[in-house]
Amino acid sequence: LAAAQMARANPDGYLLGWIPSGHAVTAATYKTLPYHPIDDFTIIAQAIEFPFVIVTHPEHPIRNMRDVIKVAKERSDPLLCGVPGAGTPQQLLMEYFSRLAGIKIQVVTFRGGNQALTDLLGKRLDFLLDPPIALIGQVKSGALRAIGVTGEKRYAPLPDVGSIAEAGFPGFNVTSWMGLVGPPKLPAEIAARLNAEVNVLIAEPAVVERIHAMGSEPKGGAPDDFKARI
Repeated sequence: LAAAQMARANPDGYLLGWIPSGHAVTAATYKTLPYHPIDDFTIIAQAIEFPFVIVTHPEHPIRNMRDVIKVAKERSDPLLCGVPGAGTPQQLLMEYFSRLAGIKIQVVTFRGGNQALTDLLGKRLDFLLDPPIALIGQVKSGALRAIGVTGEKRYAPLPDVGSIAEAGFPGFNVTSWMGLVGPPKLPAEIAARLNAEVNVLIAEPAVVERIHAMGSEPKGGAPDDFKARI
């Protein structure tokens, strides 16, 4: 709904949109949308990037992604993985991984990450994946066990947690992002000014610290970089 309103908004530079990677996923999973994910927006700047973190409950025998593969191949019934909604990046990522690994994983969709987390803590799921900001506090407190991250490299706040790439899939790298867009036909000088301001802002030490606290990395770059990412 917000994206559709942005695509029809007056391009005066005062109404802007903050889009997640789901913006691109939606375009790939819905037959029709009331807007084009790139052409109906002025692409301004990517701001942050982060991997997904894969977690289980502390009593589960799975301790890493190699264990996921091993247990999935040994069990007659599929492993159960919770995701916060149908058609989300998390669902597509896990469907892709299960095919890549040649294992059976039943992806269970919930109406939000909190419902999935409740079922995981109740031991009704084997694992789930979500952005770091939703999970890292409980991982560090011991309420959850992190078993993998989806970026190509290890994730700095969880240095002891291996990546899917390390589990035998070199080059596996699926991360999420958020960035700034405007309505279509936003004047070039306004778009350029906003891009410059975003890049300056996310380089400020206090902002970098806050972004890191949310489990993300500042990204920035030119509008064309963000357009290519979308």
